[in-house]
Amino acid sequence: MNTVHFAKGLVVVPRNLENVKEEILQATRDMIVEKVYGRLNIRDIAKKCGIATGTFYNYFPSKQAVIAAVMQEDWRAFRQVVAEHSHEDKPPIEKLEILFGDLRQMLQSVHQIWQAGFPDDLESGTLNKLYSIRQQLHQDFAQHVCSLIAGHIAPEQEACAADIITRLFFSFAYEQSASFDQLRYFLLRMLD
Repeated sequence: MNTVHFAKGLVVVPRNLENVKEEILQATRDMIVEKVYGRLNIRDIAKKCGIATGTFYNYFPSKQAVIAAVMQEDWRAFRQVVAEHSHEDKPPIEKLEILFGDLRQMLQSVHQIWQAGFPDDLESGTLNKLYSIRQQLHQDFAQHVCSLIAGHIAPEQEACAADIITRLFFSFAYEQSASFDQLRYFLLRMLD
């Protein structure tokens, strides 16, 4: 349990919090949805958590670092969701539809930052880490898609088809007007 300080009027009162880091991550996640990235600031995040701004810096060195941590946490959770769906007893097209829906929800709920590319103010170390994580997410996603389509496409074409499906899913998932039905015909033809 950590002791942190929060402002109450003009007096700083010690407060015990058990999951300060998780609270900061959740507050940041919520605020990304409420505000655009450029208007997000550490003072507002700390205020939402009921902690002093200095306490924020005990856990994250910058706004960019907490944004990177949010993305990393969400991707980790997304990978678990993807793994859970792989064990369902459904036809590949239905599994792909569920996978697309989960990806779309994750990308549209928090990760609008990805759509326009990375913000200009990210430190190079953070930026490199995010690019690496994003690349790993794409690779993991493509491998999962490959396992879903295995046996429904020529073995020598599985990796290429999985890469194409992954790129289509990531591209379409950002579009508000896009739907899985727009991909269904293409995917069914590919899986014949």
